[in-house]
Amino acid sequence: MSIIGTWDTTVKSPVGDQAIVFEFSDQQTGVAQHAMGSFPLENVQTSGDTSTFEAAITSPMKLSLSCSVTVDGDDLTGSASAGAFGTFAITGHRRVV
Repeated sequence: MSIIGTWDTTVKSPVGDQAIVFEFSDQQTGVAQHAMGSFPLENVQTSGDTSTFEAAITSPMKLSLSCSVTVDGDDLTGSASAGAFGTFAITGHRRVV
């Protein structure tokens, strides 16, 4: 299933659930929107139902995330690795237009 679309997701972080909207315009580019701002999704790679991507967050602190998600219809599950901060679960649902 394709990653293309807008996804309402929740990232389970140590500081609480974080609502993040992922927008993928194609199989290789995307952007994330969070209450603290938006940031590009980099190195997006898709193979079958699995996509991986990275994000460099700058606010409220600098943090590099490496994400891996699997798409099952309009549902998304996976994880975000934040180095020394650990790995966090990601769940989401694709917005229907």
